[in-house]
Amino acid sequence: MASPDARHLFVASFLSLFVELTLIRWIPNTVHVVGFFANLVLIASFLGIGIGIARPADRDSAAWAFLFRAAVAVATLVAVHLVDPQVTQAATGAYGLNEPPSAVRLSIPMPIVLLAVFTLTAWSIAPLGQLVGASFDRLDRIPAYSINVAGSLAGVVVFALASSASLPPEAWFGLSIAVLLTERRSRAFAVPIVVIVAALLIVRIHDSNRFRNDIRWSPYYEVVTMPVSRGGELDDGFVTDVNGRFLLSGLDLRPRAELTDTDPRTVSDIELLKSYYSLPFQLRSPGRVLVLGAGAGNDVAAALRNGAEHVTAVEIDPEVIELGRRYHPEHPFASALVSVVVDDARAFLDRSEERFDEVVFATLDAHGLLTGAANLRSDGFIYTIEALRAARDHLARDGVLVLSFGPFREDVQLRQYGMVRSLFGRDPIYLLHENGHRTLVAGATENLTVDPLPSGWRRITTEDVAAGFTRYPGASVPATDDWPHLYLSERGIPPEYVAVLVGILLISAIFVVRTFGGAQRIDGRFFFLGAGFLLMETRAVTEYALLAGSTWRTNALVFVVILATILIGNVYVLSRTRPPRIAVLYGVLIASLLATYVWPISVWHLAPGPIAYTTAAAYLGVPIATAAVIFAVTFRGAQIGSEALASNLIGAVFGGALEYLSLALGIRALGLVATAMYVLALAAMLRRARIGADETVRFSARSALASTGHADRRRGIGDGLT
Repeated sequence: MASPDARHLFVASFLSLFVELTLIRWIPNTVHVVGFFANLVLIASFLGIGIGIARPADRDSAAWAFLFRAAVAVATLVAVHLVDPQVTQAATGAYGLNEPPSAVRLSIPMPIVLLAVFTLTAWSIAPLGQLVGASFDRLDRIPAYSINVAGSLAGVVVFALASSASLPPEAWFGLSIAVLLTERRSRAFAVPIVVIVAALLIVRIHDSNRFRNDIRWSPYYEVVTMPVSRGGELDDGFVTDVNGRFLLSGLDLRPRAELTDTDPRTVSDIELLKSYYSLPFQLRSPGRVLVLGAGAGNDVAAALRNGAEHVTAVEIDPEVIELGRRYHPEHPFASALVSVVVDDARAFLDRSEERFDEVVFATLDAHGLLTGAANLRSDGFIYTIEALRAARDHLARDGVLVLSFGPFREDVQLRQYGMVRSLFGRDPIYLLHENGHRTLVAGATENLTVDPLPSGWRRITTEDVAAGFTRYPGASVPATDDWPHLYLSERGIPPEYVAVLVGILLISAIFVVRTFGGAQRIDGRFFFLGAGFLLMETRAVTEYALLAGSTWRTNALVFVVILATILIGNVYVLSRTRPPRIAVLYGVLIASLLATYVWPISVWHLAPGPIAYTTAAAYLGVPIATAAVIFAVTFRGAQIGSEALASNLIGAVFGGALEYLSLALGIRALGLVATAMYVLALAAMLRRARIGADETVRFSARSALASTGHADRRRGIGDGLT
């Protein structure tokens, strides 16, 4: 039977990971700009949990502190969401956020918003680290770490199940509170719980327009669907926002369709969209059509209206497909001529061998998530040169590729033009709609009917294109799978990112200095192991997702496998009376990291399937498994386990900041940066071995202190956390 400390540690570890995932999903929806810094909430959580573990508290105090801080954080972020201030950036910024005008005059610089969210997140989640630390050092090192990993693994699995069921944030927070209450209960907990529930209810009422809108949480984001008619019937037509910004619509765009029960501006916009959606299928007889990013079905409906023989509609979000099935006025997904595929568009291109007369890039998810901004873990892999090549290879002999794009930055659209031109060996047809959207048409264009163009369209000349490339020389640099940052003007870290990253490191340093005071200090071995592992993990997840698909299921499975690998590494080390030679392990790790850099799986040209997925997982898993064993062996000799684990998590914060080097160097180079971190970890280990005699005396005293249950270490706990 498990000891009480083992059970407490498992629950605390479960909560730490589950709440971390909850914040990663919920905060970007509440404060939209956070979504453009993909790992901001992640590394803030690492920092908070790390400093919490370094300063354990008794469970009653930590449970109260978590609920209190969670209430403050949720209420604060909900208030920001309701006020919706204008987020501004420097005029010299390398990209534009394209934020819509705010209803209030309040304007806040983007770095301040991001750093405030980072600090609030770290501060609010730190007590969960304290809960972990309260039991960690009461158990043997490796068993304690194994329980910690097992609890984290359970947190990932349960959150994945919640995502699969499309449960809303109320369920995520509710489950976290319920699990916490199984550990500790107090009447004092009622007040912060009520605040959290009230804040979530308020934001639900606000986003739903007093429950008039359809709100659902897909595995990717909050999907808010609003009727376009005053009558409030969604099947008259609707528009859908994700994370508070427009993504797609489901409208009756038949030529004679009229919507009179709405404002004149909306009627005018819908009339414009009729010619916009119909164009790709009026240039030629549609034949067999592939729509990538089918959304709720506007493109599919347009293809059917214009005589398509068959339409394959690919859409990553099951909730968006369900909206189209249930509410789209033309019911395109009900047609026997339509096959719906719920999958990542890039993965579909890589897996399918079917050929089409038209391949249409519609308004993919990346538009809503990345409008005018770069994102480290972008959905932009559908807009790389490799993705466009895959789409080209799916064209029939006389087929055409049609790429429509929403963001109105000319340099971004010119970059796409250049990539399409290089793939097809000639200038594509470049068209501009009066609503501001541009469309590229390439392939067998010689037989297309482009003169005269339908109403609302005009052709952009090659002279205009040449002038554009002169204005934006960086647009000639293609987006690739290694550098998928379509929105960056050029390779490099934009000034806004630099400002935020410097701020993150300064804030982290303040937390760390106040936490690791006196006899405590960060252990360099575990710090660099944490940094290296996060970088290696990011690179591996990205590479594997490109092979297997960037869906939430793939990502959840990868993280489950990584945690399971760490757990197996612990069991392996625990089962051996003599630990493996650490020098040999470092040699294998560094060699395998260099091998994955020199020979990435992207150059293997694997045919997607179970054999390819297993082979790639094994190849990418060698350095991950080796790193897990290195950590377990090193951790086995740690004098104070909680301090070593805290150092590891704080190192992961540093690794998270280094991730942004990929904006300049490419994603593949993260493998080299990870290698450098492991070399530094090895150097820290060797340095520690040289001064071992002095360390023995110091750690003997601290080990005795740890065995007393951290009595003295609990004093001054606010030093690192308030």
